[in-house]
Amino acid sequence: MGLIYKVLFYPAKLFWFITRPEVNGVGVILEHNNKFLMVRLTYGDSKVWHFPGGLKKRSESAIVSAQREIKEELGISVKLVEIGSVKSSADFRSVNSTCFYTKLLNLPELRLDHKEIAEAKWWPIDSLPPMSSVAKAEVGLYKS
Repeated sequence: MGLIYKVLFYPAKLFWFITRPEVNGVGVILEHNNKFLMVRLTYGDSKVWHFPGGLKKRSESAIVSAQREIKEELGISVKLVEIGSVKSSADFRSVNSTCFYTKLLNLPELRLDHKEIAEAKWWPIDSLPPMSSVAKAEVGLYKS
């Protein structure tokens, strides 16, 4: 699953190495019972975890983009609160990420998009897995 993402990722990464683009994205920190939901992607470094999210379309506001990404990747709809923006780098790109947060009272039933998401897991806030540079910056917003 996600073969197309894997196949296209490496030529894209070469293009990014040459052009060093700046992109705008969104990340969503979902909390339930002192745990964060994190995802592993089907492409890129399979050892690191990310917060759900993705690239923002030019025509979208950050909040609309975050809600779209959560619906596409996890199959859920949630109310989100913006907690800030961070700048980091990933795969030779400069990433401007607007981060959102929500605390869930009930555990949602997730319907993962397995083309993009290899795995989703709830992690204790005080024991997070190895994270992408973007996720590390985003979790810093939560802690501040």
